[in-house]
Amino acid sequence: MNQGTWSADKTLLLPDGRSIGYRTHGDRSDVPLIFMHGTPGSRLVLSESDPLAQVDGIFLVTPERPGYGLSTPQSGRTLASWASDVAALADHLGLSTYSVAGISGGAPYALACAFYSSSRVSMVFLMSSPAPTSLRASRSGMSLGNRLGLWAHRFLPALPRLAIETYAKAYKTDPDAFLQRVTAQLSAPDKLLMCKPQFRDAVSKDLHEAYRQGSDAQFRDSQLVMTAPTWGFPLSAVAVPVFAWHGSEDSLIPVSAAWTLRDAIPSMTLVVVPNAGHLLTEDVSVINGISAILMNCGPARSGACAAAEHLCMQGRHGTADA
Repeated sequence: MNQGTWSADKTLLLPDGRSIGYRTHGDRSDVPLIFMHGTPGSRLVLSESDPLAQVDGIFLVTPERPGYGLSTPQSGRTLASWASDVAALADHLGLSTYSVAGISGGAPYALACAFYSSSRVSMVFLMSSPAPTSLRASRSGMSLGNRLGLWAHRFLPALPRLAIETYAKAYKTDPDAFLQRVTAQLSAPDKLLMCKPQFRDAVSKDLHEAYRQGSDAQFRDSQLVMTAPTWGFPLSAVAVPVFAWHGSEDSLIPVSAAWTLRDAIPSMTLVVVPNAGHLLTEDVSVINGISAILMNCGPARSGACAAAEHLCMQGRHGTADA
């Protein structure tokens, strides 16, 4: 078990004058994994008690996208510009190569890093990822509310912006009441997690930092990845090994999005996690899969790597295509 602790909050000054907020866990000599938070989210996406922080031998880095937490807002930011920011952070940390991970709205940003920094990114790990809305099957199983949200983003963009501003204000006014309303919309497995005081407190701290500067960053994320027809790069050109996990009971991003993404990315292996929801950072089976592949697969692929990948592959066809 990893006995390390999270670093103090840090910022990196970029050449254009912006700052990126982040924190780290583990030793720089360990295997690096740069973890992209969800939408909304912050550098506090993983807490001390998260299973991934308990794994020995991993150097975790959790940067904040522009406008979240301690990171300077960036007008017109894109997935490509984020990949450049991550590469600059890796340079600062002395990481010539690294793997990336992302959950929910952070997953597309992890894929962007793999595409735009393909010579440096070793592997990609996705949890609860959306898919571009131009891939029609990604909307199968989507709730009516989310479908209306997609329509509004396309035809009445002022409405989603106002809704997101309202969410941020509601959280700041009464965090407990806000979390109760959010929990009511979740699947049964996620509701059980949110009933745990330690986890609920970690989620609240993450949201506090996510909304530190307001709600503009969340709105930009929703434009770029949650409701965008494309993500600005060809998914089929992502050549880096991609390993994805998606809960069968996810009520926020339906599992059909995962199957759609798998079909679009030839290098992707998908594990559908039975009886799991959206909040997969707490799922020990998912974290065991990530850590086994991360620790055993590298430039010199070993028998242990093949065994780890086989473990992941066992879940690939665990659910019929949606």
